[in-house]
Amino acid sequence: MSIYVVAEYVQEHGLTVPLLRSLASSNYNLTNKKDDGTELRADDLRQLLCEANCFCRTNWMPYKVDKWNAPQGGCYFPVGISAIQMLADRTCFRDKNSSLAIDEDSSKDFFLMSVFTSKTKFWLGLQNNGNQWTWPGGYSVGFTNWGPGQPNYSAGNCVYMQQYSGFKSGWFSDDCGNDHNYICQSKPCDSTNYCSAG
Repeated sequence: MSIYVVAEYVQEHGLTVPLLRSLASSNYNLTNKKDDGTELRADDLRQLLCEANCFCRTNWMPYKVDKWNAPQGGCYFPVGISAIQMLADRTCFRDKNSSLAIDEDSSKDFFLMSVFTSKTKFWLGLQNNGNQWTWPGGYSVGFTNWGPGQPNYSAGNCVYMQQYSGFKSGWFSDDCGNDHNYICQSKPCDSTNYCSAG
């Protein structure tokens, strides 16, 4: 996808040229004659250039796209081949410089559930380290979406997510040695996170 940034300079008593605005990608047009009367600043152009260079790699799904069409909520890659949790986690890290998906709020919960067909079980990055549930990097759990009767500590120390009834989905404790599909999560490619082609 190509993004076109257009900067228009209007003389003191001149008029804007609507055609220039139509050449720019949505929300990527700048003019020194702003509707609110503020001045155009170099930071405005820097912001657009940074946003234009924020994207997901090929075949990755963006989450929380902002007004510049940049994936500020990260990029997600569904893997439809089942694996044990440890192998899924290693595959995300080794092959994709990512981690297993983190479910942080109800909006992301809905997004993650839309990735696979209904009733598909898929690993999340959530694990029980013996005394608490943590996300990759050791982050504690804020938002939770445990399914009925969960967490079930005797079932295992790893967690999969699944639609279990109608539109209801939840997290379920499971043995880390069981096979499930999984979703890898990574930061978007941008000026602080280089991504190789593909």
